[in-house]
This record gives sequence, structure tokens and C-alpha cells, in this order.
Amino acid sequence: MSAEDDSLFKKIEDSILIGRFQDTRAFVKEAMDNGTDPASLLETVIVPAIKKLVERFDNGEVYLPTIVAASNFLEEFTTDQNIADQNQAPVVTIGTVSSDIHEIGKNICASMLRVYGFRVEDLGADVPSEKFLSVAVKYGCHIIAASAAMKGGLKSQRELVDMAKGDDITVLIGGASCNPRWAESIGASYSKDAAELVRIVQSKTAESD
Repeated sequence: MSAEDDSLFKKIEDSILIGRFQDTRAFVKEAMDNGTDPASLLETVIVPAIKKLVERFDNGEVYLPTIVAASNFLEEFTTDQNIADQNQAPVVTIGTVSSDIHEIGKNICASMLRVYGFRVEDLGADVPSEKFLSVAVKYGCHIIAASAAMKGGLKSQRELVDMAKGDDITVLIGGASCNPRWAESIGASYSKDAAELVRIVQSKTAESD
């Protein structure tokens, strides 16, 4: 690595840590124009910097919009460079269940999963159980994360778990309307927040390797 490359990589890291992703894009383009391998750049510079940013978020030093912007940048970069497909990154299907339109918590979870290297099929809100399953099957996904902020969504979570029985799919549930007892009663896994969701997904993925 040349001194010029080292300086450029430092600029990429610094721009990520202060949330200036337009600058990040420009520095990344310059690095790749200089012959830097995109996958190597992702692994050695971009992801470590974004993880530092997430740590600052956990400590209350960074606000959510910055994390969402980091997630969007990461998804854009990996998609443009086709890195996720090359690395065969595990896929997680995520969404808010049918009859519920709340997305903030789900969006945080999707962002955190992307930061930690997972491909995320984000289906949005008010998602029918059939769509969760069809997308999971399409992408060979073994994990579905289904959020419900409203009590009306509990019925949809139960329906999804029942429909997923017999398939090699783990259903993770979360959201303001549910708790560990509810998850246990319907045969689902439970995560209280995005950080726990990432830990559970990492664990489930390791088990399947």
C-alpha cells in the first residue's frame, strides 16, 4: 500500500465517522480509479469505519439518520460492485407484518443488519405472511424478521410462524406489541432491539454453516 493509498483510506474512514457520505463516495471512487479492489476496500476500510460509527450510535454520540445514511451507502456500494453476490452474504427477509404500518424500528434493524454484512430484503410495512415466505424461498433465506408495533399485528406474527413450520426458516419477531413470552407461545425467536437482532442472526447463521 502506498502512502497515497493510506492517506485516501484515512479520508474514507474520517468521512464515514463524521457522516459525510457524499465525500465518502468521492474518496471511494478515487480509490477504485487508482486500482483498489472494491471487496478489499469494503472489508478493510468501509465496514470497520461503519462499525465504529455504530458503536458511537450505541453510546448516544450519533443520531439515527446518520446510521440510516451509512446503511444506504453500504447497500448502494455493495450493489453497485456486486460484492454481496460475490461473497454469498447471508440473506435476511425483514418487514412489518400485515395490518401494521409502523417502520421505524424495522428500518433500524435493517440498517444494522446491512452494516454487519448481511443482505437484506426489506419488504416494507403491512406485509402479508405469504409475501414474507415467497421472498424468503426466492432468495434461499433461512431467517425472517417480522415486526409488529400494534397489537393487531400479533395475529399476523402467529400466522407467519404457523405458515413457516416445516420449512428451514427461523422467524424472529420484535416490536412494541410483543415480548419474549409471546414469542415462546407461538414458537418464534425474539429480539428486543436491533443490536440483539444482529447477535441472534449472526448466531443462527453460524449454526447453519
